[in-house]
Parts: sequence; structure tokens; C-alpha cells
Amino acid sequence: MGEGKFRLVFSQMRTLLWLGAACLLLASGAAFAQSGKREGAAATTTAIPDAQLSPDEIKERGTQYLTDCVNDWDKGTHMSKKDWTRTCRRVVQRRLDFMLQQQ
Repeated sequence: MGEGKFRLVFSQMRTLLWLGAACLLLASGAAFAQSGKREGAAATTTAIPDAQLSPDEIKERGTQYLTDCVNDWDKGTHMSKKDWTRTCRRVVQRRLDFMLQQQ
């Protein structure tokens, strides 16, 4: 392999590396922009740390967690709404159980 051909290949590899880095940067910016709260989504109050909540307050928070989770479903999701709701119930219940154990 001649030196000229080596420089050409090295130059092409460097260009591809820069192009890949730029694509990753753009993709991460788009993902960051999409991570904001959706319009119409309910705001969950988290100002009080979970450890300071009473059992009744934890159960109230669980209701809000379930509502938020179920509202996150859409037709493009890989699960039916029934399966999604069942999964939400299971996840929220485990979360509540954990929070109550921390008391």
C-alpha cells in the first residue's frame, strides 16, 4: 500500500469519524428535546421526600402514579391498553410496597 493511498484511506476514516460524532450529537440533542413533559400530562408532586410521607399520603401518591402511567399509553405502544394498565398496576404496587417499607 503506497503512502498516498494510505493518506486517502486515513482521511476518509477521519471524515467518517467526524460525521458519526456529529450524527450522535444531533441525535442526543433531539432525544433531550423530546424528554420534556408532554402537553396535558398531569404534574406529579414530588416536593416532599417519600420517606416523610404518611401511609395515607403514599397511597394518594400511588393513585397519581397509576393515573400518570395509564395516561402514558398510546396506540403506538407495543402493548394493548389492558396489558399496559395491568403492568402499571403491578409496577405502582411494588413502588408503594417499597415506599411503605421505608417508613
